[in-house]
Amino acid sequence: MLTLKLSIILVLLVSFSKGIKIFPTTRQNLIWYKSDNPNTYADYVNELDALMLNQQDRKSDWALCTSSNSYGFSLAYTGPCVFLSFPEKLQETPESYNSTTLPADAPGHLRNYIKSLEPRRIRETHNLAYITCYGAYPLDIENIGPIQFFRNIFIGILPYSAPTTFTKDVVAVYFEKPMRNIIINVECKIWAKFKTKQDLDNSVVAFDLLID
Repeated sequence: MLTLKLSIILVLLVSFSKGIKIFPTTRQNLIWYKSDNPNTYADYVNELDALMLNQQDRKSDWALCTSSNSYGFSLAYTGPCVFLSFPEKLQETPESYNSTTLPADAPGHLRNYIKSLEPRRIRETHNLAYITCYGAYPLDIENIGPIQFFRNIFIGILPYSAPTTFTKDVVAVYFEKPMRNIIINVECKIWAKFKTKQDLDNSVVAFDLLID
């Protein structure tokens, strides 16, 4: 397991039914709760418990993001765990980025991470897709606080014969200390050279987080 501690956050576009999916799910793309009121997050915990039934062989991967901790929702001085799953099908097989071909707007930590792998794993890094999460706007970046990813920052192996299938595993994103009493806009993105507009659109997801 690789755990990354990063000063970034999430934003989701849940309207893409075949794109990145966020758990727990909400009707208005808003995860809202009060850590001192279990009634406000009980449905979230129940949904994540059901999701984790398919991940029993990987309990050690989740660290703080477990049912015994209510996935962080009950903790007074930290934030919650949000889980991401990825597009099940792609229209065409994308290509992978390396540290020199990443777009200029790619996060610096992602470029450094890929660069650190390349000397040891040059044959593997040419066929990976990556995931990052970040604040949607400058104020969100200030308010989101550090986050941790549980499991790998790479989430798929490329190329596949189209239609491509990403891994059915999920990644946990743990918000360590998000600002409270303010809505935080979060965005997550898969980094790969997608060849169709639909695949590109489905590679980004956004949601709002509000802890009172």
